[in-house]
Amino acid sequence: MNAGDRVAVAIAPSTGLGLAVDGRSTCLDGDDPSAIVAELEATIGLRWCWWDRSTADRLVADGVSVARCWDVLTVHRLLRAGWRASVAEAWARLHDLPLDRLPVEGQLDLLGGGDDGGADEAVRPDGYLRPDWIAGGWASSPERVAAWAAVVDRVVAMQHALIARPDPARARSTARQIGRRVPVRRVDGSRVAVRHRRGTADHR
Repeated sequence: MNAGDRVAVAIAPSTGLGLAVDGRSTCLDGDDPSAIVAELEATIGLRWCWWDRSTADRLVADGVSVARCWDVLTVHRLLRAGWRASVAEAWARLHDLPLDRLPVEGQLDLLGGGDDGGADEAVRPDGYLRPDWIAGGWASSPERVAAWAAVVDRVVAMQHALIARPDPARARSTARQIGRRVPVRRVDGSRVAVRHRRGTADHR
């Protein structure tokens, strides 16, 4: 791995550190997974990919800082132009699954004919993520931790592909945002409203 390469991470303090790169995943044993992240950050400088800020919060609590990251739910919000986000929803939208069928932990799937897949797989036969995994079941074994990191790796790859794909609607939205004036700010005591579209500034 080289500096800036994306690596998916799943931190389970009582189990280990899940890492996934390009479809390959593993779980490193250790009492202090955050320390492993700190060592890799110091020696390589990777782009750490995780589901949401809970991973970042854990690293900060353990005194670990990273220079680059990819937060799945943050990217999901940017892609969807909305604030509502959850692990289950981000996965479902990427896989074109109806949001009104999102499974809930403990729910009987009477319409779907039951969940006959293996409980040690993150993805159900109907394509949705297992709610018990999302709720923390992914951290119960090294195999699950590695599998959860692999799920993050898969999601990040899909999001990256979406961002790279030309999207006329998103381009028009971005153009409208660029054409607006940013909030007034003070520069050397004068009020400046910058209009980015023209690259000029109106001094008032």
